[in-house]
Amino acid sequence: MPTSFKQLTPRPYRLNNPAGSYFVRLLDTFWFAASKNSRNTQYQFWQQNNHAEELLTNHFTDQKLEYIHQSSVQEGWVEEANCYLYSSARAYSGLPGLVPITFID
Repeated sequence: MPTSFKQLTPRPYRLNNPAGSYFVRLLDTFWFAASKNSRNTQYQFWQQNNHAEELLTNHFTDQKLEYIHQSSVQEGWVEEANCYLYSSARAYSGLPGLVPITFID
């Protein structure tokens, strides 16, 4: 069975269709990145390293929460962080949310 988009798609289509050409380049990019990573057993579209950090201080925790809460605003999904139904920013502003939040003192 063919394992490549190139093998499954006629060459004239790939050459004459900008979307097809873009898709081939995109798949080649993913394949190249995945082949360089020795931990991969299957191709993946995400990064392996997530750079986890311990939340040791209140300032650092507040900084990370602000970043998380503002991400939906920066993406243009909502105008204010507490307007996003799935955000814990709603609980911090006294509004009910879809996800229950337990505050730790």
